[in-house]
Amino acid sequence: DGAPGTIIMGAPYHWTLRARIEGRAAHAGVEPEEGVSAIQIAAAAVAAMPLGRIDECTTANVGRIEGGVAVNIVPAVVTLMGECRSLYEDRVLAQRDAMTRALEEAAARFGGQVEVAWELDYPAVMHEPGDAIVAHLEAAAATCGLESRHATSGGGADANILGTKGADAITLGIGMTNFHSVDEYIEVADLQNMARYVEAIIAEQPDLIVCSMSMNGWEVISGPAMATGIPIIGLQYDNVQDYLKWFKVFCNLTGHPELWDEIANATAERIISVVEQIP
Repeated sequence: DGAPGTIIMGAPYHWTLRARIEGRAAHAGVEPEEGVSAIQIAAAAVAAMPLGRIDECTTANVGRIEGGVAVNIVPAVVTLMGECRSLYEDRVLAQRDAMTRALEEAAARFGGQVEVAWELDYPAVMHEPGDAIVAHLEAAAATCGLESRHATSGGGADANILGTKGADAITLGIGMTNFHSVDEYIEVADLQNMARYVEAIIAEQPDLIVCSMSMNGWEVISGPAMATGIPIIGLQYDNVQDYLKWFKVFCNLTGHPELWDEIANATAERIISVVEQIP
């Protein structure tokens, strides 16, 4: 969100909804009264939900509905997926409960059943104007001639996840426009300004830069880093085993060896399970 120089001071909690609505199948032409339409239940539930922009920091959406078998069969099952977001926990939980209540009341009204499951994808991340990381970014923006602006976002990013791991992470605007649409774009000038901003941030003297040598970023960043005396490590990895090896090294270097089991080991196990299913 926002042009280069924009600092995202807050990004929301994100909950994902998965619901299974069960009605009762029947012949739609011969005995429709014997059926309970799961699609009708879903339609009534969605119509009763508060959706869209709920307030200045809370949104909700139903983005996927699947169900039915044929036009002459009263549909017995529908699955529905949606989400709700807010910068504030009490508001996102209130929205979650309102969507659940709409599903349960619609199922009861038409004589069906519903199973509702919610998953917290990530919590909110919030920063204050006086935070050290914000001051660091403001100084870097001034150095390269960008206007520093504070904003909040309705979208989540890596900062939401990294914050749960103890990192002081923050998201920056890069000028991307019309998100998730066929008209999404970013202007060349914003790419250039963002590159200058990143250089200015790096010039604030980090302790260490770690960069993949297989990415274009190494060629761009290694020279300036060495010229300014900033230590830089180039990593070469060609497969998952190499990646996991380096992940373990940095888990230990940063004093968080527990992340190896929590993230890397779990990822490796999932990869193995997928590979084992390949004929």
